[in-house]
Amino acid sequence: MRLTSFGVFIRKFRLDHSITLKDMAEVLGISSPYLSGIECGTRSIPEGFEEKLLSAYKLTGNVATEFKEAIDQSKRQFTLTPNDNLDKTLVGSLNRNLSSLDDERKKMIIKILNGEL
Repeated sequence: MRLTSFGVFIRKFRLDHSITLKDMAEVLGISSPYLSGIECGTRSIPEGFEEKLLSAYKLTGNVATEFKEAIDQSKRQFTLTPNDNLDKTLVGSLNRNLSSLDDERKKMIIKILNGEL
């Protein structure tokens, strides 16, 4: 069994804070087997899970950033809902061109979206 980035993050978080899988599952309103599956990468991370966990455990700063990155790296599929035509153009362009971008351009786009440029 190979853990995802999120699985590694969440398991380490639980162990560092002495939180059992059962206790975390109860706080998040899911079953222990489902949370275990998410940790192991055999279950998808459900919509709204990120917000529930951030809120329940009051994750902020670097921990919240690491958590979000771990979720992003572990997701197999993303759902986007563009608000207007400009959003649709942006999402469509990213979808069409993502595989052709080199790592440097991808990093630049990430910095722009994170407000670092």
